Amino acid sequence: MSETNIFQIWDSIGRKTPFAVRRDNWGKEFYAVVDRVECEQLPYGKAFGYSAANGQPNNHFEYFKKWKEERLIPNCGSYQWTLADDVVIP
Repeated sequence: MSETNIFQIWDSIGRKTPFAVRRDNWGKEFYAVVDRVECEQLPYGKAFGYSAANGQPNNHFEYFKKWKEERLIPNCGSYQWTLADDVVIP
């Protein structure tokens, strides 16, 4: 299991976007693309983007009101994320 959150991953890759992440309990076909980060002080902030499966955007975050309104990724500060370095982002 991972012990990193999205902001720590973002920091470790040079604070560049976009990048793909995966929750520890997701299958390899699922991931989220982070295309914007607001982080005034590590290790927390706001991460925005979309979820995808098998290379196609999906509505996995549809249940989360702030994602529907702002594209805020749910649980972005939880320590259950891993860099999905196997994902190619166009």
